[in-house]
Parts: sequence; C-alpha cells; structure tokens
Amino acid sequence: MTTVRWPRRLGLIAIALVMAILLVAPAAAQSDVAQARFLHALPGAGPVDVYLDGQLTLTGLAFGAPSLYVQLPAGEHAVTVTQTGVTTPLWQQTISPAAGQSLTLVVSSTNPLAFTVFQDDVADMPLGTARLTAIHAIAGGPAVDIVLADGRAVIPGLEYDTPYGTLDVPTGVYEIAVVPQGETVESALVPATPIALNTNTSYTLVAYGTPSLPNILVLATSAQPVGSNNGLRLVHGVADGSSVDVYLNDTLAAPALAFGGSTVMLPIPAGDYAVNLRPAGEADGAAIAEGSLTVGVGEGLTAVAVSNGDGVTFTVTPAELATPTAEVAAVELINGSSSAVSVAFSAGDEVVTADTGEVAAGATDANVDSLQVLAGEIELLTIPGPIYGGAYYTVVVADSPDGAVAFAVPPLSIATTVGSAPGSQTISSATAAEPTPASTPTPAEPAATVAPDAQATATPAPQPTTAPAVAGTLPTARVLTDPGVNVHLRQFPSSAALSLALLPSGTDVTVLGRPGEPTFPPDVTATPEGTPFVDPATLLEEGADLDPAETWLFVSLTAPDGGNVTGWINALFLTTPELNGRPVRLADLPLVPANTAGEYNSAFVPTAIPTQPFEDQVVATIDQLNPGSNLHLRRNPDPVSESLALIPAGTQLVVEGVNDTGEWYQVTYNGVTGWISSTYVSLTFNGRAYNPANLQVLATPTPTETPLPTPGS
Repeated sequence: MTTVRWPRRLGLIAIALVMAILLVAPAAAQSDVAQARFLHALPGAGPVDVYLDGQLTLTGLAFGAPSLYVQLPAGEHAVTVTQTGVTTPLWQQTISPAAGQSLTLVVSSTNPLAFTVFQDDVADMPLGTARLTAIHAIAGGPAVDIVLADGRAVIPGLEYDTPYGTLDVPTGVYEIAVVPQGETVESALVPATPIALNTNTSYTLVAYGTPSLPNILVLATSAQPVGSNNGLRLVHGVADGSSVDVYLNDTLAAPALAFGGSTVMLPIPAGDYAVNLRPAGEADGAAIAEGSLTVGVGEGLTAVAVSNGDGVTFTVTPAELATPTAEVAAVELINGSSSAVSVAFSAGDEVVTADTGEVAAGATDANVDSLQVLAGEIELLTIPGPIYGGAYYTVVVADSPDGAVAFAVPPLSIATTVGSAPGSQTISSATAAEPTPASTPTPAEPAATVAPDAQATATPAPQPTTAPAVAGTLPTARVLTDPGVNVHLRQFPSSAALSLALLPSGTDVTVLGRPGEPTFPPDVTATPEGTPFVDPATLLEEGADLDPAETWLFVSLTAPDGGNVTGWINALFLTTPELNGRPVRLADLPLVPANTAGEYNSAFVPTAIPTQPFEDQVVATIDQLNPGSNLHLRRNPDPVSESLALIPAGTQLVVEGVNDTGEWYQVTYNGVTGWISSTYVSLTFNGRAYNPANLQVLATPTPTETPLPTPGS
C-alpha cells in the first residue's frame, strides 16, 4: 500500500481519496452478448419475478425500482413474468437483442401487459459531456414536454411508450420538470427537480405512475460497450462534508456529488488525471483538495473521498479483490473511519474485516439474504437482498460527529447473467401464457392487388438491426435483392398475406423453419377439414432440395428499437441459410405450423410500402460501420446535437444536401429529416460512385427547436 500526503487547503475539511482497483481485470467488451435491465412501472401491481428462457433471472422486482443490467447472449429469448413467489405466468413475450445492444424494458400498462423495449444509447462521448433522453411511462397520460425550470423544452412532445432521440449536453446540474405538452412550468406534472448529469454517462428520465400521481426516475448508464467496466468511479464518503464538484484535468466530471453519492463507472480514456475537488457550484472557488491518479488500460478504479483527521492522504490499493462470477457476488469494504469494521454475510460464516484506512474484499454466493456491516457489535448498515451473482457490491465506512456511519454504493453489474438470481428456480414454457407483444403498431396496409414480394423503393424502409441466433442453434440468412429493392415480411406464408414490414437487401435474419402442418388449440376443430399435410421434403429425390420460389421461411429479427419481429419471407429472396458457416438445405429446416402468425413486437412503426426505385438520386450507404452498429441521425449538423434516431449499418438513404463544411449530409429516415456524418457513408448515383463536391450546399440550420441547455439553467 502506498500513501501520498496531500496539502491541507484553507482549513477546509480534510479529504482522502482511497483508490481501489476493481477486479483483477474488468471483463473486456464482448461482441456476442447484449445486456438488458427491467423496470416495473405498472401502478398498483406488486413485486414480480422475471424469468429468461425459463430460468429465474430477477426476483422481487418492485414498482419504481429498476434492476441491474443482465448480460445475455445475442439472439432470441423467452421472457416470462410472474408475481413474486408464484409460478403461474402473468405474461410471456420474446425479445431478440442484437450483439452489443443495451436495452431497457419497461412495463407500465395492462393494455398490453408486456414490457416495451427501449434501446439505450451508449456510444462514446468526450470528457465533460453527458447524454440525455426520456421515456413516457404514464399510461393514459397526455403527451409531455421535458423542460428546464425557465420553461424551455429540452425534449418536446414526448408520447407515451414511444422511443425518443438523445441529446448530448455539458456535464452539470439541470432543473428539469415534466409538463403537459405545450403548457408552462406552473402546470407541471412533476415540478422542477435538480438533476446532476455526470460525464460519459447516458441518462434516461422515466416519467411513471398515474396522471394524478406522477413521478420521475433517473436511470444512469455507463457509456461503454457491453461487458466492459473500465475507467473511474467517484464516490463521496465525507460524512460531515457538503456537496462537491469533481474536476478531472480541469473538466467538470461529477457535479454536486453529495455524501453517499457515486457515479457509474465513467469510461474515461486511460491516462494521467489531475483531480480537483471544489465546493459544489463554485467553479472559481478554492479547491478543497487536489491530487493526481493514473487510469491504466483495461483498469476500473473506484475513488472514494473520506475524511482523515491526520491530514489528507491519497491511497492506491492494488487489484487483489474478489472476482464475481455468474453465481458469486463480490463485496468490497472501504474503511475510511477510525474504527475496525467487518462485513457479515447472513447466510454464511464469512466475515470480511477492514481496519482504519484499509480496503478488504470477499465473495458470497447469490443465496445470501442480506449483508451486514458491523463496527464491533454495532450494526452500521444492512444491505437487504436479493444479492445477485455477478454483481460487485461496495460498502464505504466513514467517521461522522455521531460515530462511524456506512453506506452502500449502487452495485456494478460485472458478470450478472440469466442464472445469477438467488436460488435456481425454473419455469416450464409449457405453463406460460400466450406471448403478448410489447406493443403492436399498425402495420403497413397491403396493396389492393397481390404485389410481388420484392418491390423497389424511393426511400428504403429502415433496416432492422441484425438478431443473430445463439451459435450452433439456428441458421441465419440474408435478404438478397437488387440495390434499392425491398422484400416483404408477411404475416403468413403467402404473397396475399398482410405485409408487416419491408426489409432492404442485406438485412440478416434468423431462420426458424419452413411451413409445417397447421396446429390448433385442443378445443378447436378446423372447418372445413383441410387436405392432409404432406411434407414436400419427403417427395424429393435423393440429393434434391426444395424449390426456393415455392418455399416460405419463418424468420426473426430485431427492430431498430430492440423489439422482436417475426414473419414469413419467400426463400427466393434470401441467401442459402447457414449454420456456423455451413449451408443448410431448405428441406432440412425444422417445420413451423403454417398458421403461425408473424408478429411485430416493437414500438417501431414500419414505413408504408413505397413505389419508386432509386433513380437519378444521390444515395448514401452506411458502409463504414461495423455490422450491427448504428449511426446517429442528428437534428443539426453537430456531433452534440440531439440524436433523432439510430440508423443501422447498411441502410441506404437519399441525400438531400450537404452543409457548408462538407462534413454532414441531410437525409430523411423513417419520415424524420436530420443530418448524418459523411465519415461513415459512401455516395452513389445510379449505382456509380458520386463526387460529394457536386452536392447542393444547404444553409446550416440554427438550433431553435431544442436549445442546448446549460448547467444550472
């Protein structure tokens, strides 16, 4: 253990920063996993349990209390929800997160009774910047404006259960209110409330409750890839100290950090940082403390400010802490008090002890009822269960005028996954209720006459994010049509069936099977009795395969907002299905009842069927992103402007013009006009490369609709 003395500043409170490196090495970002958190916002409903693929994943999820992020493989998963302690399902639905996605699932209504899926924006952002969006989860409530205390709208016209874009703003404290759309702060549903926005953090404001009893919840997300916990976490542990602003290299990183408060793991770049603590709101005030620290590549650091009567020290603890696994939680104890303290696990006999100025750690399985913090025989704190495996719990003990006090920092989700909940309860899918979609938008109307299943478009429908299957389980295929031509996703295996969506060429889908014998509930008899089903694969000659033009495939993919989509596509418009890189014969695919209806379990409304091809138009193709990634559609040609939508890689868009610097193209995506960065696209005209210098230069708009708020305004 190394100790560095800090100078006392102007007789202010002595502060010590105890640095504890999180884990031996935080998990690197994983390319084949996603993460999801769940929020119970259904008024009047008791706690619920959430099962993923039949395994208990969350228990006792209470109203207004969000869960930890749960890591899960990319692909399709069954979600079953029950009352806590009961195995009879309330509802079941399917989600299909794509690799690398971070999702928030919110249930707030019984019509339908299901989670709505929202995609969290965790793209990189520079130091000194925070990201903001909002979710309207008040069923039956009016559309609302998220406004500042002076009435300026930050997020205008927020509709119930509908995803909204993001806005990057400077770190700081903002007074934010929720008002009915177009009304003033005086009629606020939720009055102006100070909210501190930290650097490199993505915030989601959730308005929930009822129209007569509304409330607001702030969800914070570390802006880094799924599976990563690198960077710096700041914690205020000075019991007799006031709120402080924390600066890193003279950039405000954590405003108005109060005793017991903490940031998420801030994904700041590796390097050396000067740390400066000042009284909250006093940018030019005298520093309470100053020091320096180094964030190494792949390291996760926790910095805790604690009072030390002998002066101010800066202690760095090496990475010798317990490592959580899917079934085991890690517990870190940081003792900044003058007392020896311990952590007792109520369902076991392990005790972790830390003397004054020490950091200690232990581990416990996910079956413990709670964690107790003791100073001698005095209980300072109890962390109630459930204690989840894969989570990293941090407890800080500090001196106060009344003796030692303790508080728990919100746990980090390091390795929390489907099987990390206490116990090993499972639920049979056979007992589950019929799937209920998260929301069912009105699909595009079919043409008056039967249309071919490949149709050219003027503005292609937004390409849903790929939803790969778990490796080794289900084959995948890709839509293969001419550029600018979309294929119909049908509700049933027929070109006369309802078109649920249009999929552009290049869209990847998971192939679930081909048409089999229809099935009906036990108490239903089909009338008139149909022709007995004969599998066409049984009529093939040896070595032959089914005709793609006469074969329909039932497929699954993920919509832009993370919701799941299923439907039927004619195999003629798909590449040969592949499983683990090897082709799969159509005849070898599993059978799916032919009367299985495709479903659009998403809040995303597909674009109506267009009629004109890309002809004599400049087209931007998003081809400079990794597959599965998304490009921001910004309100203005500026990287800190509000993000109106996330556009998947591979999408083609008609270019309407360029700004005066040539760095941004104006496009329209799903009916929303905005700007995309030229860095990530290539331009073509009638299939040939196009010189950007020939684009029409458009006047750079003045951002008047959504002014960039400033801290304290």
